[in-house]
Amino acid sequence: ARRANIAVLSVGSFSTDSPIANYGFIKPSELEELQAAGAVGDILCHFIDAEGRLVDHEVNRRVCAYPLQDLSDIPAIILVSGGQEKIAIMRAALANTRISVLITDEDAAKGLLNR
Repeated sequence: ARRANIAVLSVGSFSTDSPIANYGFIKPSELEELQAAGAVGDILCHFIDAEGRLVDHEVNRRVCAYPLQDLSDIPAIILVSGGQEKIAIMRAALANTRISVLITDEDAAKGLLNR
């Protein structure tokens, strides 16, 4: 991954049908704590706030995924995500990650443009 020229990413929301909630990756109580701490969703299982900064929570200290701070070393990053429930996390990812290309749906695009 550290030698990648391109990365294709998505983001996760706090919706009840999100994989992180459905598959039991973290406890429901941890999801509630993350939201209370200001998290708007996750990118690569790292929970971030509305400004795109990592939320200070134990869950973020035990993630086994590519480090968010190392994404800047990848020349081209494509964000593929959509839906009303993902507007906040998409906005956060765009705020603090050097996204080269955004692929989304009409509802999310309108939501991102209407601030």
